[in-house]
Amino acid sequence: CLATSLGAIADGQSDVFLPCEIHKINPKSITQGQLYGEFDENTHEWADGVLALTVRYAAGAEPSKRQWIVLDGPVDAVWIENMNTVLDDNKKLCLNSGEIIKLSPVTTMMFEVEDLAAASPATVSRCGMVLLEPEQTLGWRPLAQSWVGALPQIIQEAHGQMILDMYERLMDFAFQIVTKKVKNPVPVSENWLMLSNLRMFEALLHLHLGEMKEGDDILTKDKKAALPPKEREARIEALFYFAIVWSIGACTDQEGRVVFDGFLRGFINGLPDLAKEYDLIGTYEPRQGKGGLPDKGLLYDYFIHESSGKWTPWTARIGTFDIPKDAQPHTIIVPTGDTVSNAYFLQALVARQFHVLFSGVTGTGKTVSVQSQLLTGFDKESFTSIAFSFSAQTSANQTQDIIDGKLDKRKKGTFGPPLGKKCLIFVDDLNLPEKEKYGAQPPIEILRQWMDTRGWYDRKTSEFRELVDLTFIAAMGPPGGGRNNITARYSRHYNLIFLTPFEEESLVRVFSTILTWYFDKVGFPNSITSVTQSIVKSTIDTYRLLSSSLL
Repeated sequence: CLATSLGAIADGQSDVFLPCEIHKINPKSITQGQLYGEFDENTHEWADGVLALTVRYAAGAEPSKRQWIVLDGPVDAVWIENMNTVLDDNKKLCLNSGEIIKLSPVTTMMFEVEDLAAASPATVSRCGMVLLEPEQTLGWRPLAQSWVGALPQIIQEAHGQMILDMYERLMDFAFQIVTKKVKNPVPVSENWLMLSNLRMFEALLHLHLGEMKEGDDILTKDKKAALPPKEREARIEALFYFAIVWSIGACTDQEGRVVFDGFLRGFINGLPDLAKEYDLIGTYEPRQGKGGLPDKGLLYDYFIHESSGKWTPWTARIGTFDIPKDAQPHTIIVPTGDTVSNAYFLQALVARQFHVLFSGVTGTGKTVSVQSQLLTGFDKESFTSIAFSFSAQTSANQTQDIIDGKLDKRKKGTFGPPLGKKCLIFVDDLNLPEKEKYGAQPPIEILRQWMDTRGWYDRKTSEFRELVDLTFIAAMGPPGGGRNNITARYSRHYNLIFLTPFEEESLVRVFSTILTWYFDKVGFPNSITSVTQSIVKSTIDTYRLLSSSLL
């Protein structure tokens, strides 16, 4: 970045090339009073805000460093208008206490915003503007190239070019499918989907090929002999397409999954008429893949087996399941292919400290899947957890207090879970907080500040608190009906997996298991228990008939 470049070429003699000290603040993660300062309602004493303290520090700092104060958050007509005297020729911050702080010559105010919808001409005219359009100027290729360049040397040398070639052949067409041919209940961008894919691919590579430490050979998960080169290449190709399915193809609904499945199967099998069938724009060169795709169902119904490397049904991961006699009906969680796949990806992504976002309509098991994994899926010796839900009235201060109250002090200015553990923070109903007049959601902004800076400011001392060893898991319904769109600047940090309603096979398994348990518990005769499957299927058929006819 520019700050790093200026620091690298600083020679101590030029007034232009100076190292930079950056102070980043999200103005919507705290209240107006906490930003600039306010009088105490009881004592009428003045307390400086985070920005006032930062500007005062920058004004008194040594001129040997540039002081960049970066306000990284949504612009609205409330806090930004108070910056007018700072941005014009006066370069003075005027506080309600009567104090006036003049900026030093080496201090620069910067604003990093998503849009200027709520900014006035008075503000815009005082700033230089730089418009960045990542998808038009950069696109997904630099992301893929830099990711491959960060892989262990053994992967880069043996398979790096193969991975880049697979991306080059597929990605433009895959993006055309998910942006033009299917419905996206949660708005997505190409760069977000590309980042999700790279994170998913990395998690799967580590799961199948071991730790991949620099200089070590690549081992299988059980640390047996390394995979032979040809088998390793086939495994990486299978994992590539598996990651595509559950990242690029995981943002759409059930109907979209069918379309994306048909496209990806045709691409892997090298169908000559694929471009015509899906109206693809670009040069399509049919090329037969390694094969091995399952014939039945969708690719979403399968995973790559860690031992054989073959596409295997999710139901193969379901072991024996017995319900205790004294169990309460509302506590029973019957494993299905859907719940098993949710747990698989949650475990794989969290192992690499990647954040996970589950979305889906009501009844798809978002909350239950996560809560069951937090209770039994993660090692209690290695993980702690914090779980809470957002509501329309949740504030940024409440969100900060919930998380701060569960963390321990590691050292001065650094907080986290107990030493040696990592903390999983589950935020349910992520998109429920009500938007302010100008569109910001402060609870989302305080979480985004942690995503971008790995900390936030103590509201009492205004000191920066670094929070370490945290991984976020979130769940939300699709926008609409009281649920809001959340800013893409925050959602990009997550891997999105959109959950679809349970298939009939899963519903029959769930209700048949519970009904059989209840019949056995009460002591119904065999003539009743033998028709459990018929009762369940008839009920499901009746419900679907009524839903399609009356709703």
